Formats: sequence, structure tokens, C-alpha cells
Amino acid sequence: MEAKQKENSVKLGRYSYTLKRTVQELNDKGVVKKEKVYVYQVFPPRQALPVILLLSEDGKALSDEKLAKEKIRVNKYWQAHKNDAPKSKPGKEAAPWFEGLDFSVVGNERFEGRDVIVLSFKPRADYAPKKDAEKFLSGLKGQVWIDPTEKVIMKLHGELTNVFSVGGLSGFLSSLRPGSEFTVENMPLGDGLWGAKRFEFAFIEKYAGVLFLPHTARPRQRDEMSDYRPFDPDAKDLFAKP
Repeated sequence: MEAKQKENSVKLGRYSYTLKRTVQELNDKGVVKKEKVYVYQVFPPRQALPVILLLSEDGKALSDEKLAKEKIRVNKYWQAHKNDAPKSKPGKEAAPWFEGLDFSVVGNERFEGRDVIVLSFKPRADYAPKKDAEKFLSGLKGQVWIDPTEKVIMKLHGELTNVFSVGGLSGFLSSLRPGSEFTVENMPLGDGLWGAKRFEFAFIEKYAGVLFLPHTARPRQRDEMSDYRPFDPDAKDLFAKP
């Protein structure tokens, strides 16, 4: 699966896609208090971050003037960083995902018209995580749906089982609580290529407010990806019509 994922990532480096992002703030009962919806065109990461073009906000498309300025900004950034090397060097170290969790087979089922194997996972009692990413991953429980023919993860759902905070002052001021959860889904794009379909998280965050009084935030975000299309990464204008 790891080799398939690396091959897939290389191919996706020549694709852009449309992203619809819904950002919500919930109250203690799970009712939406605030909501914002953005639509972007997304290009592959440069300097570890994706290059995004804002297309609309809350259903209202950008004016021609603002869209033209956005395209100039994105083109300028892409040309400046398109040849940047990755910030982190790939290593052979096993992923914390596999080190910090116990997996068991749930069974076989149909998902999105495909035969998949379902695995469940939970924290491994004898694992001692060192890095923040390892601490987060090793505190998860959930399930993963795998297409054994394509060797790809079609869906993953994880839920935090313990309190998670990063080191330093930021960790003292803010932490994620048990019950925080996320879901990832992937979809076939054709010719053996797979892309992200949906990423959603709903976190329970405790943080220090005014006078360090404790507060709870319940942010939820849903990213929906679609319209994957190839582009020329060497083009001087990413938005020029062929």
C-alpha cells in the first residue's frame, strides 16, 4: 500500500481540483451557530502547503476584478516555488500509524460498489509515542476500509480516545478532548489514479480564554473534492485556456 500511495502522489502532482470547504462552529448540543462556505481551485502543494485560488464565498462568486487579482497572486506564487524541493526528506522509518495501533479484521463488505476489507483499530497499550504526530495517532480508535485489489484506503474514520495537546505553551493553553473525530474518503479518478473525495473533522477543543478561564470550542469542517483535471506545472499561466 505504501508503494501505491507514493506512486499515486507523484501522479497527482500534475492535477488540480475543486474544493468546497464548509466551516462550522457548533454549540454544546451540536447545533450549528456559525457557518461559512468557500469554493477553491487547488493546485499541488508547494513549500508543504497547497496553492489555492478562491472562487466563491457563501455561494457568491468573486467579482471579475477580484478573481483576476487572485489569479495573478496564484500564478506569481507558483512560478516562484514550482521547483522547490520538499521541506522534509522521505525516510524509511515506519509510520506511527502502524506502530501505535492494534488492528483486527472486522470482515468483508461492499463500499461504493467495491469489495473491501474492513479493519478496526485501537491504541496499543505498550506503545510510548515521542513526537506530537505519534501521540495523536496512537490515541485513536476507529475503522478503515481497504480495497485489496487497488491497495488503497477508501475510507478511514478515527476518534480520539484521550486528551491530546502539543508541547510547550500552546499545549498548555489548548487541547483536543476525547470524542474529537475525523473521516477521510478517497475515490478512483481513472487509469488507476485515486484522489481525495472528502475530509471531515469535528473537534472538541478546550482552551484558555480571557483571564485563562476555560472555554470549549466545537469546530467542524467538511472538505469535498471534485473535478480533478490535469494541468501543466511548467506553464507560465496556470489558467490559460488550451
